[in-house]
Amino acid sequence: MKKLLYPLAFSLATFLILYSCSAEEEDTTPPPQVQQPTPDPEPSAPTQYTLTVTAGEGGTVSTEGGTYDEGTEVTITATPAEGYEFVGWEGSDSTEASLIVTLEANTTLNALFTVIINSYTLTVTAGEGGTVSTEGGTYDEGTEVTITATPDEGYVFVGWYGIDSSDAILLINVESNQSIQAIFQEIQALDNLIDNLNFENLNSIINNDCSSVFGHNGYRFYTNISQPFLQTKKIVFNLNSADLSPYTEGNNYLIFWFNNSNIVDLIQVYKNQILVESFNIENNLNGQLNSLTSYFDNDNFYSQTKFDFEENHIIEDGIYIFSGYEKRIENTQSEDRFKCTVYGISSSLNHLNEEGREYFKIIDGNIVGRTLIFDSDLSSSYKVWQLNDHYYTDTYTNKSRLIDKLEKIEIDNYSLNNLNLSNTLKLVVNDQINGYKTSKILSKVSTQDIGITMIDSFEGIGFYADEIYSQIDFNDPSTYLEAFIKDAQRHGVDLSYVNKNNFQFTIIPDNLWTLEASAYASRICDDNQIDVTFKESVWLQGKIPYKTSVPSALKTMWHEFGHDILNLDHVCLGDHIMSGRHQEPKIVYSSSDCDEEYITVYGMDWDNLDPRKNFQRAVNDMFSGFEQINFNCTTGKRVIIF
Repeated sequence: MKKLLYPLAFSLATFLILYSCSAEEEDTTPPPQVQQPTPDPEPSAPTQYTLTVTAGEGGTVSTEGGTYDEGTEVTITATPAEGYEFVGWEGSDSTEASLIVTLEANTTLNALFTVIINSYTLTVTAGEGGTVSTEGGTYDEGTEVTITATPDEGYVFVGWYGIDSSDAILLINVESNQSIQAIFQEIQALDNLIDNLNFENLNSIINNDCSSVFGHNGYRFYTNISQPFLQTKKIVFNLNSADLSPYTEGNNYLIFWFNNSNIVDLIQVYKNQILVESFNIENNLNGQLNSLTSYFDNDNFYSQTKFDFEENHIIEDGIYIFSGYEKRIENTQSEDRFKCTVYGISSSLNHLNEEGREYFKIIDGNIVGRTLIFDSDLSSSYKVWQLNDHYYTDTYTNKSRLIDKLEKIEIDNYSLNNLNLSNTLKLVVNDQINGYKTSKILSKVSTQDIGITMIDSFEGIGFYADEIYSQIDFNDPSTYLEAFIKDAQRHGVDLSYVNKNNFQFTIIPDNLWTLEASAYASRICDDNQIDVTFKESVWLQGKIPYKTSVPSALKTMWHEFGHDILNLDHVCLGDHIMSGRHQEPKIVYSSSDCDEEYITVYGMDWDNLDPRKNFQRAVNDMFSGFEQINFNCTTGKRVIIF
């Protein structure tokens, strides 16, 4: 029986144990779940767009574009080449050359340019004794115009004044403003001259590109209409084989002078450019021509020494003055056209209406110095010879005034003698800025004639020897500020509070400069900041040392520091660092203050004997407060333009 009961008891115990464990599991509460935080999403990359900028034929653009974030503003400037003009944008409705694009999609722009078509005036007239087929008019460049000259009865067509041609039918290609006149000659007067002149003694004639030419009996005659200073027609015959002209260095020649009726009334004979004989016709042409031919027969005229260009026309070293006489032609014309143009009077005037005297220093046939002197300049102790990019290159247009050549003068001795000029030279200047070439007559003078001491450089003199100013690095704006603080200290003004690290200096390219002024200060009445901005060309030109007694960049910087550091306003009075009449309203002490001669800082020199133009005196007045005006900082004004 025990054996039977044991398994049953074991099974029952096991059941009770298992049942007990199962019941415990069902009654147990599950543990609480921990809620994890949701991570922030990763930031998405900004949307970008592509800007493509191109330039059509005839110009350039300031940028080719690139890839930019959405909403970026990009400034694009289209610049036409010479001879072209900007007309608009392909891809935009704007016709402005400077365009601001806000990127909101892929954008393609193409700057469009077109050729500028110039118009010129052709004026055609007829002299006494004939007519022309047209009086000319206004034509597009490159237009071809046919002109026919027709002589009246008893006259013959002899050529054109204004163009080198003896053809009665002329084809003109209009490329510039031009005036031409048909010249006619009375047949009887011409025949009388030719028939009574012994041509056997005249073995050649002058070849002058600027003369009207006609032929008769196998000879060519040259009638010049525009001899410099002598508004008279003439025929010139060359008496030897050299290529001679009253304009150049001819030796032996005749001049036949005509009166207003085209009748010869005077014949002059020149030997080696010296007038040796005159024949006054006085209604006796035949008799005088016979005397002339007898003169040639009895005189060993042809044995005269020829004029030697190399020996007699050496360019001497020395100082030459511009005589005031000059010729101008278009840059597109040949320099031979100088011979066709009458010399005119030219001069330079300053703001005092003084006439300037232009001097050139010449060594070894080259111009090594140039200066322009007015009477008011004579109050300075020195003036420096200048001949550099500052004078001959215009930084605003990037065009130049270039010296093409320096050579012996091209006009005849008769004219030079009447002008009372000697030792003359011709200076040809190619003026790209104004579009013409100039032929100037220079005449040699002595150094005493200048009236002022000329030097090659101000290096080591005056301003450049000053204990403070001499420490300036003219390429480093921060050294200007250091010098200004020291300059103030020696004048009794303490600027030790100025934080030199807070000096902001900015240069803006000329093509982005929109003001008439040359510089400006932006932190007036703010003792913690200094901010000065310069136009690029003004800065580059003004910081060239040794060519002016005080560099103009420093003069401008002292003016702007006067605003930004000393809080000084403009004064209407002249003769001060802070002089400036451009502000409104005008600052005056009395009704007469603005009527006097007005001199700004630009007109001042280092040691000028005229105190109104003395830079040192003006600096002392600025720091001492003499006749200065403190800016009213309560108005909120923060920018002063100079």
